[in-house]
Parts: sequence; structure tokens; C-alpha cells
Amino acid sequence: MFRLAATPSAARGKGWPIGGKPLVIGRGNECDVRIPDPAVSRRHCEIVLSDGVMHLRDLGSRNRVLVNGRSVASCRLELGDELRIAGAVFFITKAEDDSQDSASALEQRSTITLTEHESTFLSGQTKSVAAAERSRSYDDLHGLFNLGLSLSCASSSKELIAILSQAVSARFQPDNAWLLLIEGKKEELCCLLGPAEASAPRDLMLMTLESRAGALFPKAVEHPRSLSEWVLAAPLYLADIQVGILAVRSEKQEQAYDRNDLDFLVALSNMVSPFFKAIERLEELRAENSRLLTAEKRLGELIGSSGAMTRVRQMVEVASASLQTVLISGETGTGKELVAHLLHGLSDRRDTRFVTVNCAAIPRDLFESELFGYEKGAFTGANSRKAGLMEQSDQGTLFLDEIGDLSLDNQAKILRAVDTKRFRRIGGNKEIEVDFRLVVATNKDLPAEIRKGSFREDLFHRINTIQVQLPPLRDRRSDVPELAQHFLVTCPEAKNRAVRFSPQAMEYLVSRSWPGNVRELKNVIQGAVAISQNSVVAVEDLFAVGCKDDGEALPLLTLADAEKRQITRALKACEGNVVEAAKRLGISKSTLYNKLTEYGLK
Repeated sequence: MFRLAATPSAARGKGWPIGGKPLVIGRGNECDVRIPDPAVSRRHCEIVLSDGVMHLRDLGSRNRVLVNGRSVASCRLELGDELRIAGAVFFITKAEDDSQDSASALEQRSTITLTEHESTFLSGQTKSVAAAERSRSYDDLHGLFNLGLSLSCASSSKELIAILSQAVSARFQPDNAWLLLIEGKKEELCCLLGPAEASAPRDLMLMTLESRAGALFPKAVEHPRSLSEWVLAAPLYLADIQVGILAVRSEKQEQAYDRNDLDFLVALSNMVSPFFKAIERLEELRAENSRLLTAEKRLGELIGSSGAMTRVRQMVEVASASLQTVLISGETGTGKELVAHLLHGLSDRRDTRFVTVNCAAIPRDLFESELFGYEKGAFTGANSRKAGLMEQSDQGTLFLDEIGDLSLDNQAKILRAVDTKRFRRIGGNKEIEVDFRLVVATNKDLPAEIRKGSFREDLFHRINTIQVQLPPLRDRRSDVPELAQHFLVTCPEAKNRAVRFSPQAMEYLVSRSWPGNVRELKNVIQGAVAISQNSVVAVEDLFAVGCKDDGEALPLLTLADAEKRQITRALKACEGNVVEAAKRLGISKSTLYNKLTEYGLK
């Protein structure tokens, strides 16, 4: 089933079967795999196959085995794992019989096969060749050198593919060329040259990948409907990692590919493989850097430098990278919906839909149909099929706002759906599976609601995976000046005015308890700026818009200040019309003009 394969310089022999008795590796003559290196212990380690599972066990060695670059004493081994023992390198591969089947299939369908170790450009071996062939080899070597220089300048996969296309076109002059990139179970086929609709010889390409050898295929073994005369294909590997497959096809009778062409393609494939992995990593780092910059900017929307808000920002940043359910709790007006949007906007799903379900606003009897949707004819008035909000959130984020206000029967209806992400439309008999990231919010103390019997404990445990607790504004008064200044400069009425708070106004804002939290603070400041006629927002302007706690005494104003304030409000309400303002104040026009002069009002 499995075997231990060695690189050419690792040890004598090409491979050792794994199975039956333990495969012992070491320096001693009695070992199954002998490595004559002083850094290797006499009995270094062994590989055991039990119930189809391979295990590596250390036998008291001085230097541990490196499995995929990690020092281990014992571990489970998987197909493709790399083992380094001192200077020897081994790989876990398929059993010899499996690889022989793959190799024989390749040999049956190809006229020439060539591994990287047999390539003239990669093996380091020299051979006696004719002058004409030597000249061609020099040209190819020069081409590979120039290709390497060009590849080293590429900074994106698009540039890399363009350089590869140009090199393939110049060397092979093919009618078609393809690059099949492989990442795990994902495959991406790129048409390098020729019409995009041309069918790629996929089966031949995959055959070279499995056999890890380049091959030349003539027309006789190609697909019957294909017009190709010659196909060259070579796999792209980085150590034991599959990168992809490169293939070219020529339909020209006078341009028959030969061993030298295959030799060049094998060398080219080996040369380009590390660049694809390097660019892939570079693009991952760029994406991560962009995400971090975006996160830093977006997290700035959570205004406040207090320790409480710093912890909230940290939690939001961590939670946004996960797909786990997030429960946002906090009093009304603390910014729960803002946090929900941030969790979506900073996640990998930021380009997908963000669907909000206001659990408190949807009527109790309509909640199920709104969330799950319904089939045509499910009830009176259901004239067509309707996709529910849960179905609309597929591949995106589903936000259940104020989930604490759901009735117990509706809580029971969503219990299974939020857990399994499977449901049926009303009137439907087909179960629908959707992929959404669930975010919920509530202004209630859910554990207390559970004790009162108004919230299901099993639902709470399903939604309480990651919790973000937003503090009330009274518990972070040090953030009030920063918040107040932000709302001041973003207020539409302050757009063309240089407005600031008086010291007394700011002192009052900080001292107030703010039962409506940040939302109340924002509304008060925007209202005060709207009625203020000066460049300074005074405490009187705050009181004028109802910024006053119960039992709090209004400041005592002089008669002149009160009169001046009332005249200002009347003029603003009448848009500066003195005649209309005088009528509202119950005084004559001339009296109002005198007052305007007296108080220096315009």
C-alpha cells in the first residue's frame, strides 16, 4: 500500500515497502534502511503500519527525525510526508505496484518519458553529442537562463503566466498550450496559447502528474476526434507538492517534437514550479496586509480609547477571522449593529450579502415565513414561491438582531435551523441547506431571561459561541469627549461652520449618565448644533434639545439671556423672517428690531 522512497543521494535503493514487520532505519547493518552517517543512530527509528495507518517511532536516537520540517519523537505519517534523517531525505509514497501501474500506463501511451533526474539540464550529467545538437543545447540553456531572470522579476501570478506563455511560444511554437494549476483539491486550467475553446488533453496531463515524469504523446494514442499530431506534457512539482501540469500541442506535420523538446519542457516545468509557490505566498501576504489595513481603518469606527473599547476592538478583530457564531450583547444604543457590520466587513465574506432580521419588529405570526420563506400555495395569498431571509444569506452573514425579543415558539422554530443550517420553506417538503455565518444581538440579559423562563437555554448554548459584550457609555465616560467631537465634526449643520463645545458643555456631557448610550449622545449633539447660532455649543443648547436627566435642575438664566435665546429660536424657526418671528413672539416688528439691535443679533 505504502513505501518509503529515497532521493538519489539519501541511501542505496529506490524504496522500501511499509507493511508487515516494522521498517527499521539506522546506521547499523541489521537495519532495513541503512544510512552510513555518524549523525544517525545505530537504530534510529522505525515505521510501523497498523490497520492501514502508518506511525513513526523514535528508537532512542541522538538526533530526532524531521517530519515536514518538524522535529518529532513519534507521529502519524500520511502519504506525501517528507522525512529528514541527518542528511538523508525520504518521502512516503504509494506502494511500488501502484506506481508501477501508473508508470506502465504512461509508457503504453507515450513514445518517450523523462523524469527530472534524467533531464540533461537537471541531472548534472554530461554526454557526448554531435555539434548541431550541442549548439541546440546551448541555445536551450541560454533560453532557460533568460527565463529564470524574467521569472524572478514577476510580482503576480498574471505576470508569471504571461512570461511562461512567451517562453513556451518562442521555444515550441505550438498550436495550443495549457497550464493546469493544482492547489489541494482545487484545479484551475489556463489556456496559454491557441483558441480558448480548444480541448486540453486532460487525461494525458494527469497521467504525467501521477507518474511524476514528462512524456511525448503521438497522435495515434490521442483522442480520436483530436487533430493534434504531438503532445508534450510535464508535471510541476516543488519537492512532493503538486503545483500543476504544463502541456503543448502541435498540429504541424513538419514540426514533430523529440526528446530534446521534452527535455526542455521538463527542465522548464521544474524551473517555474518554485516561482508559482513563491507568488502564491506573496499574494497571500498582500491580501493579509490589505485585510489588516482595512481592519485597522474599520475598527476605528468603534470610537473610544478606554480599556473597555480596546478589548472590544480586539475581540471583534479576532472574531471576524472566524466562522463561529457571535453573540453581541449590550444595552440599547451601545452600537451592536455597528459591531455586526464590522464582523461581516472584516471577514472573508465581506463581498457577500449581509442580511438583517429584526426579531423585535417582525410580527410574531409572520416571523417563520419571513425567515424560512414559503412555497406557492402554502397559504392564502402565497401566489408564488418566496425565498426567506435565511436562504438569502447563503454564503454571507445572517444577523438576528434583538433575538431576546423572540417568542418561545419562534425560538423553537429556529433552534434546529441555526444549528444545522438546514430548513424547509413553509409548505415545502424539500430540505434546503445554506451556508451562512450567524451573528446575533440582544439588549437583554439572556441568562436572567432563561431563569424567568422567557428564553430557551438550548438556544442560548447554540448562539453563545463567541460573545462580544459592549459596555454602556456611563462605564466609559473617558470616551465621551472623543465621541462628542466625532459627532460634532460629522454633523451636517456644522459642515460650513467652525463649531466647538464650551468647557461647561463638555463638562456636562462627561458627567451625564446617558441612559440611551452612544445613540442618545449623537442625537443630542446633532440637535444642539442645529439650534446653536454661535460657533460655541453651550450647555444651554444641550438643555434646549432635552438633554436633561430626571430630577436635574435647569440652569438659572437671566431675563435678558432667556429673551435673547427665545428671539434666536423664533428667527431660526421663521428662517430669518422678522415680521413672521414678531408675530410668533407676540410683539411688534419695531420692538423686535430694537431687541435685535440691543442683543447684537443678525
